[in-house]
Amino acid sequence: MASPSSSLAFLSDLRAKYGDVAEYETAFGQVHFFNRPEHIAAVFDHDALQRTELVTLVLGKGLLSSDGAYWRKQRKLMQPEFTRLRSEEFAGLVTHSTQELLRTWGPLMGTGESVDIAPAMTELTLEVIVAALFSVELKREGPGLVETITVLIEGLGARAGMTFNQPLKVTPEENRAFKGALADVDAFCLGVIAKRRRAMAAGDEVPRDLLGILMTGSDEPLTDKELRDEVLTMLISGHETTALILSWAWALLAENPDVERDLHKEVDTLLEGRAPTLKDMPQLELTQRILEESMRLYPPVWFIARKAIADVHIGEHLVPKGDTALICTYLAHRHEEFWPDPDRFDPNRFVPEAVRVRPRGAYFPFAAGRHTCLGQKLAMVEGALILAQLAQSVRVRPLGDPFAEIDPAITLRPKRGMQATLEPRTGIRPSV
Repeated sequence: MASPSSSLAFLSDLRAKYGDVAEYETAFGQVHFFNRPEHIAAVFDHDALQRTELVTLVLGKGLLSSDGAYWRKQRKLMQPEFTRLRSEEFAGLVTHSTQELLRTWGPLMGTGESVDIAPAMTELTLEVIVAALFSVELKREGPGLVETITVLIEGLGARAGMTFNQPLKVTPEENRAFKGALADVDAFCLGVIAKRRRAMAAGDEVPRDLLGILMTGSDEPLTDKELRDEVLTMLISGHETTALILSWAWALLAENPDVERDLHKEVDTLLEGRAPTLKDMPQLELTQRILEESMRLYPPVWFIARKAIADVHIGEHLVPKGDTALICTYLAHRHEEFWPDPDRFDPNRFVPEAVRVRPRGAYFPFAAGRHTCLGQKLAMVEGALILAQLAQSVRVRPLGDPFAEIDPAITLRPKRGMQATLEPRTGIRPSV
């Protein structure tokens, strides 16, 4: 559960007291909270509700933080690359990185020694995304990047709390750490860009990856700052969501042995000890439903804010120009009217017949409307391949209660990581 003083607790109390539509005042103006599917869909659809400026502190004008004509141009430029990445080449990259993690875990299995699952999933997904999008080897060119990005995410979370009338608690030391982390990721991104520019100038053969498309695909060449914003946006958004989906999925599986047993049956029967491939995705039905239900209960992006650039009506409710429309994914995904027994983990909520009758705006882990996450299908492919491959070889057993205190910052993380032991599964080892 969230801390009683947290941003999520504030919104939970607001909804309990006032219902699915409410208003409150902050130091930055009026906030309008919406929690019904029809209102949520309207917020996503309205052109006059645009992204707020918080994440520009880190991401600048990247795809996740920009809007309007510039955002449309950049999204159109990048869309084909995300389509291309849903290929066997990408799946092979996921398989290789997951196999390397299993080798690291091998000596720890069955020993009772604890492993922090959350950063392990973060490093795994970050390694995949930097290789896939930028043809960079994380361990060689970005050591320490996981910890650096964590400092940035936590720093943004501390600042985001003011949206929920939480006091800003950033010490001078934390502020220096935030600025230092920002300088470090800038150095990494600009170093990757400079290296690619040198290779192109020398006439070397360069990868046709997302960085290459950004550098050559626009009529107006992007500056280093514009490239930096997109590279960093993809680094953070491209790995954080998948890492958190997987972290929460492991904890939920450990608490629900019947579902875990069915998962093992699915992967063992289908794969027979080999690594999963892209062709297996249609048969990994339960694997994917587990990820979807994990995102329902613990959505990585747990709130979404939009600033009104003109007066907007959401149903009968007016959001005046300059005010903020706020959606809480966590609360909407647990709305009792649309999710019976909402706190129960049940992947069968995502069988096709259930999905077809669910109203739009009831489930949106990757946002919706024009700002639907460009990488959502990529994240689902990556998550399913990782979960299936690891589940063949290991049972993750969290120590203590990972749900006891969640950290609703910018993303929804376990507050103190997720310490767990690893139990080997008999005789099943994927091969590459």
